[in-house]
Parts: sequence; C-alpha cells; structure tokens
Amino acid sequence: MGFEAWATFVVAAAALSAFKRRDEIAVTLNAHVILPNQDDQRALFGAWWPCMLTSVVIMLVLTQSYRLGLLSRKVARKAIHFSMGMTYMCFWPTFPEQPWARYCCASVPLASGIVVILVGSGFVREPALHGATSRTGKREELLQGPLIYAVVHVAGTLLFWRTSPVALIALAVLCGGDGAAEPVGVAYGRIRLPYNQTKSYAGTVACLAFGWAAAAALALHFSRMGTYDPPLTDGQVVTAVTAGAVAGAAAESIISGAYDNIAVFIAAAAGAQLALTY
Repeated sequence: MGFEAWATFVVAAAALSAFKRRDEIAVTLNAHVILPNQDDQRALFGAWWPCMLTSVVIMLVLTQSYRLGLLSRKVARKAIHFSMGMTYMCFWPTFPEQPWARYCCASVPLASGIVVILVGSGFVREPALHGATSRTGKREELLQGPLIYAVVHVAGTLLFWRTSPVALIALAVLCGGDGAAEPVGVAYGRIRLPYNQTKSYAGTVACLAFGWAAAAALALHFSRMGTYDPPLTDGQVVTAVTAGAVAGAAAESIISGAYDNIAVFIAAAAGAQLALTY
C-alpha cells in the first residue's frame, strides 16, 4: 500500500474516531475556551472532515491513475492543479459562521503542503506523487510549484476567506486559468508572444477565458448565497472577476517556470481588490 493509500486510511479512521468522540472533544475544546460553543464545534468538524477526505481521495485517484498508466504525467498534473483547488473552495460555504472556521479550513491545503515537503525532501518515498505533480517527475520539483500552490491556498483562505470574493477569484484564476494555459498553448500555440517566446497567444487567451469562467462561477454563486460582507451586486462581482482574470492572465504570460503559481495568484488578487476598491 502506497503512502497516499495509507494517508486515506489514516484520515478516514481519524475522522470516524473523532466523530464518535465528538461530544468529548467539544467539551475539551470548550473548557479551553478555543471555540465558542459545542454546536459550532460539531459544525466545524462536520465541515472539515469531508473537505479533507475529498482532498485526499482526489489526490489518491489521480496519482494512482498516473502510476497505473491510465493518465500521462501532463494530464495528471493539470487535473490535480484544477480539481484540488476548485473542489476545496466548493466546501467553504459548509463551514460555520465563526472566527475559527477559516483556520480549520486552511488546515486542508496546509496538510497537502506538509505532505509535499515530506515527499519533496525525501523523508517519505512516494514516486506516484512527484511523478504526477511535477513537470519532469523529479521529487525536488515538489518544493517549487506544488508547494507554492499549497501555500497560496492557505494564504488566500486566511487573508480573505469567503467574506470577500478576492481569494475565490485569485484561486479560481490560478486553478482554471493557469491550469488551461499550458495544455492549450502546447496544442495550439503556434504564434508566440513577442515579450516571452515560451508563451503563446493561444495559452494566454485560454488562461483568461478559463480563469474568468471558473472565477465567475464561484464568485457569483457565493454572492447569491450572501457570504460577502458587505454584500456585492452581480455587476461588482463580474467587474472584480474580469479585472482579476485579466491581471492573472497577464502575469501568467510574463512569468515562466515554478513561480508562475504565486505570480498569477498575487496579480489576480490585486486586480480583483483594486476593482472592488475603485
């Protein structure tokens, strides 16, 4: 059994054990004044474990599909890039309205980042993971793009959370836009950008289009659920999405290599924030 299979088993077992002991856990937390009340504690855990388990299962399915030869490295890497972040954000509305929710939610990508560090540093051997998530299959590459990917998801959750569409937009542009740029650029990118010969017009347009679509879908859905404080109109959300997608696509067209994840995230977040401010 591979490392990820064991991880799935451990997470599932821990979740089941904690669920059975939820009353005892709630009393302990309440005694230390960590969380406000037992109902919120149960709601917090009830939102966390499906989010964590889904993350583990997606990674397990895609990396093992690569290991078995069902997916190529390129397809597996981009499928992970898109699905991990998008499904993670879909769980945000399930967390209760209390201060600890964002920290609990952020522990999911934080756990992914810790696994990436362990495997990338060689402390844990899991060839399927670095084979499916790195460009060349080398484990050391996990400490670059994949680690940055986890870090920006933690940062976006903690800094903005769901009370603002900024993190949703920036992460969706990263997952959907940046995730589409490379495969489209490789397939159809015959005309290169004059300022970056490693990028193409086709890839940049794909980044803009797919990033905009992914961000608009999430940001508008959250808006209509009433999660933003203060509330925003659809027009304000679409303006922020457009600004974020344009800025993210511009950054993706300029930056090459391992650091495009953080560049796209920062640019998209800045664009969305400026649109909401002005």
